[in-house]
Amino acid sequence: MSFSPLKKLIEKRLEERGLQQGVTDSKISDKTKEVIEDKFPNFSDRVEILKVKDQKITLKADNSSVAQEIQLNQQQIIETINEEIKDAEVEEIAFKSN
Repeated sequence: MSFSPLKKLIEKRLEERGLQQGVTDSKISDKTKEVIEDKFPNFSDRVEILKVKDQKITLKADNSSVAQEIQLNQQQIIETINEEIKDAEVEEIAFKSN
């Protein structure tokens, strides 16, 4: 008798039920928070992840200088996320104004 790894079975069931994208979006959200905390420890608590959808991460920053700093490093943040999460295809980080 052959056994499949549990991870593969879970991924297959999520895919069958159309839930895999939600799981990927959640992983992207978690990784975004981690990257921002690592790269910008002085103001990571001033950034909120609003949503991940359609290859776009939408953030809210408490001021424009924080948003600008993240925008300047957007490509590096996106590359880190896409490299570390196999299903991630993030193309853009956007900000919602207050």
